[in-house]
Amino acid sequence: MITRFVGMHSGTVHTSIYILFTAITFWWLSSLSLLTTLSWYISAQILVGLLTSGFQHRYCSHRSWQPPRWLEVILAFTSAGFIMSPSMAYAALHRQHHRYADKEGDPHGWFGGFWNNFLVFNKRPPIKMIPRWMFRDKLYMFQARFYWEIALVYGITFTLLGLGQWWISIVAAGYFLQVLLNLLGHTRQLTTRDNKWFAFFFSGELYHTYHHTKPMEKKFGLMDPPYWLMIRWFNNETKRS
Repeated sequence: MITRFVGMHSGTVHTSIYILFTAITFWWLSSLSLLTTLSWYISAQILVGLLTSGFQHRYCSHRSWQPPRWLEVILAFTSAGFIMSPSMAYAALHRQHHRYADKEGDPHGWFGGFWNNFLVFNKRPPIKMIPRWMFRDKLYMFQARFYWEIALVYGITFTLLGLGQWWISIVAAGYFLQVLLNLLGHTRQLTTRDNKWFAFFFSGELYHTYHHTKPMEKKFGLMDPPYWLMIRWFNNETKRS
């Protein structure tokens, strides 16, 4: 059952959507004024950072902090709504990345070559890498089972509100940030690297060597929007089992 839930969300469907949405977004952005583009960038930076870095990465993959349940539910549904991969699948691939960083078996980085990074969500998530606690939480089972249905509801809702292009652009931004992070956070010499000057623009994720050294840290560095906007205020130190 788990294999079906997670496996069905990998493959060419994700990659095809991401490529199409990215192309549409670049075309759309080219038609906007500088002020509108800046407004879009700020909203995309905040939302993608909270969902991808704050939730999918730091919580689902490493459980370095604990959101209150109401916020966890919102983040789980919204990350699916913006097609950011089922949380179980994301966590499995990311944990595999940490175990095999910059060597054979790494789904990210430069080991598999430049274009390998663009196909990161084309890979089948390893079931054994899914955090055990996720199997016991009905929220993540539900999210995986109805992942595409949730995304469809979000897409239709935003379209009816006249925000369909914005929804498409956030999906593209989430994908593009992930790909760039994989390329910039690792080197062609197969090592991790920090880039503190650009960390703010990548939701703090470019404190990358630091993160690989201390993956359970909830704060990556000073220029870390997800920490300052969400984790610092909503972290519940009382962990659930």
